[in-house]
Amino acid sequence: MDNLWDKIIGLFGEADPANNNQQPEIRMRGYKGNLAFLRETFGNAHDFCVREFRLGGDGHKVSVVYINHLADPSRIAEEVIMPMASFINMAESPQAKSRPPLAKQLLSSSDLKEITDLKQAETLLLDGWALILIEGLNPVLAVVAHASPGRAVSTAETETTIFGPKQAFVETSAINLALLRQKIKTSKLKVEAFTMGTKTTTKVLLIYIDEIAPDNMVDDARERLSQVEVDELMDSSYLESLMGFGSLSPFPQALYTERPDRVAGNLLEGRVAILVDGSPEALVLPVGFADLFQVAGDYYGRSLSVTLVRALRVLAFFLATTLPALYAALVSFNYEILPTDLTIPVASFRTGIPFPPAIEVFLMLLIVDILQEGATRLPTKVGQTVGVVGGFVLGQAIIQAGLVSPLLLIAIAISLIGSFAMPNYRVIGLVRILRYALLLGGSVLSGVGIMAVWVAIIIHMASIEVLGVPYLRPLAPLRMASMGDFIYRRPYINKPTGSKDNEQGT
Repeated sequence: MDNLWDKIIGLFGEADPANNNQQPEIRMRGYKGNLAFLRETFGNAHDFCVREFRLGGDGHKVSVVYINHLADPSRIAEEVIMPMASFINMAESPQAKSRPPLAKQLLSSSDLKEITDLKQAETLLLDGWALILIEGLNPVLAVVAHASPGRAVSTAETETTIFGPKQAFVETSAINLALLRQKIKTSKLKVEAFTMGTKTTTKVLLIYIDEIAPDNMVDDARERLSQVEVDELMDSSYLESLMGFGSLSPFPQALYTERPDRVAGNLLEGRVAILVDGSPEALVLPVGFADLFQVAGDYYGRSLSVTLVRALRVLAFFLATTLPALYAALVSFNYEILPTDLTIPVASFRTGIPFPPAIEVFLMLLIVDILQEGATRLPTKVGQTVGVVGGFVLGQAIIQAGLVSPLLLIAIAISLIGSFAMPNYRVIGLVRILRYALLLGGSVLSGVGIMAVWVAIIIHMASIEVLGVPYLRPLAPLRMASMGDFIYRRPYINKPTGSKDNEQGT
């Protein structure tokens, strides 16, 4: 940028010889060649725009190239065309060469930079920059001219809370980063940029707080991101698998959230966050099994009430996964476990049922999952109506037809309600998988089979590490110091003067 003014002034006359000697030689195709390359690259795309004019009316040709709607035409007119018109007046003035500071100030207001190769020019065009091609000037100049095609910041839709902030991320990573900086106002907040996708060239931001996030964790995340090679990256959910976090495991190994306050809280705990341009969700690493039962609203309520709600979520998880399998095991193998007063009603309800208990439970789970998935894909109000009315009508019809036991319908309803208590949809997907696995174990080996499946699940979770952090922490290995934000959430207390420990549970 130091020599940019002199290069353009040199088009009208002799520039400073000292600066001419320092002018770098950039191998490009010249004004016509560069413009022809860009036209050929983008073909006849209707949103590929070129505005051509001449410096000083009849001087050197200038072309401003941009992609409409990615770059803002009005912003280009205000920040590029008008400043260049003022620049023309200065260039024609005899005092132009004696006023380089004023010219530099004018140019830097548009955030200009030189482009050294045409591939970089193509990438910047697709990122919302405008290119300035000047006849006789070998480098191509680029200016920031991003439009705002995305939606404005709004309230959270999938992670609603009664108390606390209401803001949610949008599809623009720059806006999402600004929301985080509003929460964490420190220079220790570090941001590293990556570009992924040979076809999409998606911007990815790795965010962490220096001196809080462990260096080995940050290095591991950075290395995994740098090794990602993919043609397209459309959403942050791609990265969990691409970074090598158990693509075949049913357990979520990354936390997805649309709330800036939740990401800020995790950053302050020493974790890293990843923002993907075009995705309204941030990816937080590392995550443990206990994190799946926490929501942002937990940190805005009283300690005892939050602890109770978290315990209810854990109970709901076990009911949602195990209750159908437990019904199949009891009815098929272990009638003697039931109280005598309950055995006779259960046997009478089973009279006339044409299916074995395991098949009966499997078919009901299958029907409920199909109904739930269908209701999810419909518009909100229609989906709610279909889910409630459809479930009620279908349940009544099945019972009247004598295809399933009323007790099974109750067990399935409790299991379904338990899955609704899960904090996010990805955990509901986990519940569905575990539900079928436990049903298989209970149908074959009764209670022993259910216990065997749970042992296998726990062993699998114990084998998982995310960025070097055990998945079952703080239970395995046991860390009492971290129990303050497990199921029990300790109250907030004042931080003593001079203390280096963060006593808050966030």
